[in-house]
Amino acid sequence: MSNKAQLREAALAWRRSLPEAVAVERGRAIQENLFGLESYCAASAILVYLSAIDNEVDTFGIVRREWIQERDVLVPVMAPGRRLNWSRIESMDDLAPGRFGLLEPRPECLRLTPPPTDSACLVPGIAFARNGHRIGYGGGYYDRFLADFPGTSIAVAYEGQWTEFEPEPHDVPVEYIVTEAAVYPSQKA
Repeated sequence: MSNKAQLREAALAWRRSLPEAVAVERGRAIQENLFGLESYCAASAILVYLSAIDNEVDTFGIVRREWIQERDVLVPVMAPGRRLNWSRIESMDDLAPGRFGLLEPRPECLRLTPPPTDSACLVPGIAFARNGHRIGYGGGYYDRFLADFPGTSIAVAYEGQWTEFEPEPHDVPVEYIVTEAAVYPSQKA
């Protein structure tokens, strides 16, 4: 087993062990820090994964806030070649379980939309290094997307998800990691 796989397993075990009330409280603090990040607030659209498993930082509150702000919300849709397309959603009713059990737009609600160049993308991850690199779920979808993404890339994470590891050549760092304690710019920011 590779070091990255071991780190992924340990970080997932830590995140799963968080009591629900603690995850909710920390998630609110993460959202407040995110909403104070200037490049996030300036974005014309928000690209956001829909939190679903293993105590991921809740993103549904973020989605609801952005609708109130009348900002476009785009969610990922898995495409061939381990690529991501993005679909605008207007309501939680637009969603249904898709591949891997993750929520995706229902076929009749699919509104494929190219991300604006000044958008902000919330990137999922299991563990994070201070230089902006992340250990994801292992599919490489976000690394492929971020390689050419001109907008702002932001990970939302708990303080307990920090780790150190040697990134692989295809790994693309995010610009910011937002936790319940602070906003951390990476070397890429």
